[in-house]
Amino acid sequence: MNSKINSPFPAEIPKGLTAVNKNYYFKAVLAVLAIILFFALFLSLVALTSYLVFLAISYPIPVVNKFTVIVKLGAIAGAGMLLVFTLKFLVKIRNHHPENRIEIDSVDEPELWNYVLEICKHTGAPKPKYIYLDPDVNAYVRYTNSWLSLIMPVKKELTIGLPLTQCLELGEFKAVLSHEFGHFAQKSMRIGSYVNTANTIIHNLIYTRDSWDNALERWKKSDIRVAFPAWIISPVIWGIRQLLKLFYLALNILQSSLSREMEFNADKFAAMSAGSEAIVSSLWKLNPAADQLNNVMGHLFNASKLQKYTPNLFYHFQVALDAEKPQLEKALGELQTDSTGHRIYFTTSEISKAHMYDSHPPNDEREKSVKTPFVACEADTRSPELLFGKLTKWQERLTKLVYLNYWNCKVKEVSDVAEIEQIIQTENAEKVVLKDFHNTFDNRYVMLPKADHIRSKSADHINTSPRQWENIKDDLNNLMEPVREIEKLLEHAVLIHNGTAKQASFTFQDKQYDKQNVSAGYELLFKRRNELFDTGFTKWDENLFVHLGAAARSKDELEVFLRRINQHHRILKICKKLDFAKNDVLSHLEFLQKKEEVSTADLNEFQRVINEHVEELNRLQLEFHQEPFESLSNIETSIEFFKVLNNGRDFKRMKGEMFESGDFDQLMNQIHGAVYQAQRLEQKNLSALLIYSKVAQ
Repeated sequence: MNSKINSPFPAEIPKGLTAVNKNYYFKAVLAVLAIILFFALFLSLVALTSYLVFLAISYPIPVVNKFTVIVKLGAIAGAGMLLVFTLKFLVKIRNHHPENRIEIDSVDEPELWNYVLEICKHTGAPKPKYIYLDPDVNAYVRYTNSWLSLIMPVKKELTIGLPLTQCLELGEFKAVLSHEFGHFAQKSMRIGSYVNTANTIIHNLIYTRDSWDNALERWKKSDIRVAFPAWIISPVIWGIRQLLKLFYLALNILQSSLSREMEFNADKFAAMSAGSEAIVSSLWKLNPAADQLNNVMGHLFNASKLQKYTPNLFYHFQVALDAEKPQLEKALGELQTDSTGHRIYFTTSEISKAHMYDSHPPNDEREKSVKTPFVACEADTRSPELLFGKLTKWQERLTKLVYLNYWNCKVKEVSDVAEIEQIIQTENAEKVVLKDFHNTFDNRYVMLPKADHIRSKSADHINTSPRQWENIKDDLNNLMEPVREIEKLLEHAVLIHNGTAKQASFTFQDKQYDKQNVSAGYELLFKRRNELFDTGFTKWDENLFVHLGAAARSKDELEVFLRRINQHHRILKICKKLDFAKNDVLSHLEFLQKKEEVSTADLNEFQRVINEHVEELNRLQLEFHQEPFESLSNIETSIEFFKVLNNGRDFKRMKGEMFESGDFDQLMNQIHGAVYQAQRLEQKNLSALLIYSKVAQ
């Protein structure tokens, strides 16, 4: 079956291009051996605990009395608990199917299927049983049934991120699909299924605390004459978990190492179908495209707080891509070339490397690999959207899935895309205003003068010319210089902690920090940055808002400006209280988790602390609601303000068994969401103040 839409294939393909190398085989063998060793150990544990149950039941009691009967029953119960521990993962086996995608059959989209089958024919890869679309900037392959794949041949399915059709050219889209068909052709994919199965078992046994663990804890708290078996098996369980942790680490290190080799090999399939450059240029485009999509999704989520829903999120994604296209083309034109004249898309990082758990190698290594040898191919610059006959239908269906599965919004009525796009553009404009001030407010709250102080100072003759604003920003840039240096070190410290730094240490205040003491170094850097914010910016902030007040006065808008200043003080109170409440509750929770025994009194005290924060937060919300509200972009009233902040609800007081009921988790999710929204609202109000810097006399 031939597609009506064809893309060029390379004229010459080097012999053995997609053949796996010795390194690939070696890592595959190591992963297989580790899997065999794990399952041998696990089955031995099951056999041993089963034998203990048999022995506990069948072993005769030499002398029957109360004591020996209790021991006999305790032995049976203890052995039974151990056996259940090794098998409890079975009740949680699920063949997980992603819920954020829709199936596309050959009747719906014959051109897409024909295009896919043509690539399969060229690469020799197996055909997919199903093709799905999802809303991510990605594509992936998986077994139709991951559990059955352990014991029998199972078909594979292809999932295509629909945004790829907007951010890639057709040749690049073909390269991405061919990369996935490279995975179709890899028999070592099954190793991943075994590792995932082992991970499911180990994670359940080590980290999951469920009804089995609760039963063991209740048993230990009962009468010692009944509880003694629970105390005996507890250290046994601890030992099993520690042993399995080692396997968990080893399996995932080996699988990640093999996975990186699989990525190199799959890239060769991409080169086989679309040439070496197409897969590299697609990788180069995917990260900025993902950033654009995340930005759009964030705006749509915020709009949903006000019951504003778009019928098509991909419309807004395309607008964002079009806006960034000139910058992307400029960056593309500025790329260096190698000795053969081919673009170099990725440069070697000087400070970072792949983590041992990374499933994908660094992009610069992938570029070097897929270009050795270089496979030339004519570029196909058409849009992949040509392959779809019902594109708008899929876009709108996926949009509804995003609202439902990501944000739990059951959309009944949608707004016009133009209205939603206007909301997005307004939000983006606010970010531009904030960026003008060297992003100084990204990681700190403004030290805001009182309204009366601004009123009195702005009455003086204040220069608000464009040149004066440049001077103010230059002063800020000088203040931000040491902050930026510290933030670079903070980023480096994170890389060291994650094991991905090429430079395994850094020096700060004449002391060197490496993997052993990087946490202390990070805390010191964080503290020093906050000190700079607290002590170095007070006068600059005051000067800024006096000038902003003068600019507002020149437009006869000083009173509006000052009301917004007062509103900002109230927003800052809410922000800081939310930050403190979140950190204080988590700190108390961590303290309780470290205690060997948590008493009822401890829980009651923890609940009291939580409820004090809840009452204070609800009081601040009420006070804010009672004051006059200066509208923000896309938020006209204080009612809308609180819909955005906290879905228009009060924070819920805790009572009774707050952990068992799920109330505590719901409250923490509520607080985390409110922290994010409060900071966003603070930035919106701040932007409405900073906009007066555009006023010139």
